[in-house]
Amino acid sequence: MITFDMNKNFNGHTFFHEKSLTAKRVRFDKNKYKKLNLESVTFEKKYNAYSDDQIEGRYLLTPAFMERIENLRFTFKAKYVRGSFRNNKLTLAIHTDKDMFAMGYDFKDSDYKTFEELYDEMISILQIVRSEEHT
Repeated sequence: MITFDMNKNFNGHTFFHEKSLTAKRVRFDKNKYKKLNLESVTFEKKYNAYSDDQIEGRYLLTPAFMERIENLRFTFKAKYVRGSFRNNKLTLAIHTDKDMFAMGYDFKDSDYKTFEELYDEMISILQIVRSEEHT
């Protein structure tokens, strides 16, 4: 999990999660949060997005942001990426099958490809951070 301060100001709560059996366990007040209809058909096929403010939700989940989320999922080879916009912060949960901390203490199995993958992962995170700085 990672949390970013957002340069966009917002008052509501918007979140997204993948369409899967495990996501059916995500509990929320269906009277308060309504499903968002987003501009990206590709994103909507893979994710459910909900917000307590429809206009604000679409302001946060821009087509460019949704594309970067898909890039993040691909780069990390993640089973899913879930996100929540709340209190002027973005929190992302990136679910992978690997120990994200293993490389820090065990370099014996590391090679060029290991560091290349780490670089790509960091760039995909930085793209999200930088995109939020410029919007």
